[in-house]
Amino acid sequence: MTPSMRNIAARAVGLALAGSLAGFGNACAANIVLSTQGLDLGRISASESGSGLQIAVDVRGDEIGGTFVVARLQDNRPLILASDGLWDVWNGDPENLRDAGFKASDDVLTFNISSTPLSDMPFPVTFTFGYRTGAATKYGFIVVDAP
Repeated sequence: MTPSMRNIAARAVGLALAGSLAGFGNACAANIVLSTQGLDLGRISASESGSGLQIAVDVRGDEIGGTFVVARLQDNRPLILASDGLWDVWNGDPENLRDAGFKASDDVLTFNISSTPLSDMPFPVTFTFGYRTGAATKYGFIVVDAP
């Protein structure tokens, strides 16, 4: 994917949802614990958005071996968040999950999925985020619906 295509993909996935996810911030991180079965955080409306989508989770002492964020748009073509903050096409193979570069601090791992305002995009969008710990992968997901 060329740099200009990555920027287009980054704009297409740039959601502003922090306002609706205020409860998912650092203050409430102990309430969100990812699992190997996946944690469903439900559905939210993009109209409840704020300045970006950030989800903080309690890693409960897990050693983080890498983090990832995947977005599935209406066309079901997965995009993966790179460590530079841009989105790229992903082939869907779990072995090819790239490290998004998020780090835990005091057992809190914050996924900064987007810090841009909501733009026109094909809804719904499913964001899957997680981390590797040893031989396991722990993850969660949230669906964002049209405003």
